[in-house]
Amino acid sequence: MGRRRTVHLNLPEGMRARTWSSGKTYYYLEAGGKTVALGPVYIDALRKYCDLARVPERPLCGWSDLASRYQVKCLPLKAPKTQADELSRLKRLNQFFAEVTDIDQIEARHLRMYQSWRLDTMAEQEAGRRRAWLPATRKGDGKVAVNREITLFSTIWKFARQSDYTQAPCPAETVQRFRERGRKDVYTEDEVLEAVYRAGDQALRDALDLAYLTGQRRADVLAMTEAMIRPARQRLPDGGTADVRTIPVRQEKTGNKVRMILDGALGELVTRIQADKRAHKVISLALLVTESGERLTLQMLRGRFEKARRIAAEAAEASGARDLAADIRNFQFRDLRAKAGSDKAEETGSMIEAQKLLGHSAASTTEIYVRHRRGALVRPTK
Repeated sequence: MGRRRTVHLNLPEGMRARTWSSGKTYYYLEAGGKTVALGPVYIDALRKYCDLARVPERPLCGWSDLASRYQVKCLPLKAPKTQADELSRLKRLNQFFAEVTDIDQIEARHLRMYQSWRLDTMAEQEAGRRRAWLPATRKGDGKVAVNREITLFSTIWKFARQSDYTQAPCPAETVQRFRERGRKDVYTEDEVLEAVYRAGDQALRDALDLAYLTGQRRADVLAMTEAMIRPARQRLPDGGTADVRTIPVRQEKTGNKVRMILDGALGELVTRIQADKRAHKVISLALLVTESGERLTLQMLRGRFEKARRIAAEAAEASGARDLAADIRNFQFRDLRAKAGSDKAEETGSMIEAQKLLGHSAASTTEIYVRHRRGALVRPTK
């Protein structure tokens, strides 16, 4: 085996160093049973080594292979909703890049071509639906969807670099995204929520109440069950304690934990829901159920919400309240979480209380989330 080397430990494979009695060090390349002198100067020797050494080429990786590997290795580690969203976006990317046999050939211009192709495709689909007198499948022109697909492309490319399928920089880095109008300044007024609430059935009303009072996301609200309710002890301002009921929530998106105390309006809501459920023939542990007692699914909630929103908007427009009708049509179920945080911050005067309600890890996240919704409440000059 010979002695272990204690110097020249960082030489590349096949390159050797030998120090002669004169004190000079010479470098050699040993390959195929032959020894080739590279010279005494390390930098020059390294250059010759790179010219002479056989570096195995990285095998070509096509887009379809890369997408399949990402789908197998990375997607299972993500939340179910994220998996569904990325699978849908991946389907579009595969349609365009399926014929690419070497991902290193993908350039920024190809992604710009993809953006144009996607917008044209969506425009044609919507035009076909209008000709067939079918309702539109999306709002807007689809630019936000294209942005999300380009973001997924970047994520897959990062996976490719980490897995040594390519060392090229991501082509999407120099591709300009479409400008998006965010919802950071959207606040749902009480009259908008009330209009949709009145137009909905009992299952939707319970979902709206539960989402607003808890400040949790749609997926977390739908996942709440009676079995999750736990007793706890609450510390009182005078130093004493009180027994309370709580419902712990582990947020699907972030994994953050929140324990909601079931008192006040939330406690009354949960108690009433539990009482109503006992009258059903089918009893589910879920808090949100249909008229027949079955668990309210995401698809059921989406359909009921969109129907109630449409009815409420039409009623407002018929009464001449066009601004209200526009606000109702712009209302999304997810806006309830922002409304809950904004109302909590304004009611208590504390961003910390809003942070606790929403389950944010940092108060700075809550500030970004709620500060632009309504604006500061100020007094006039005189």
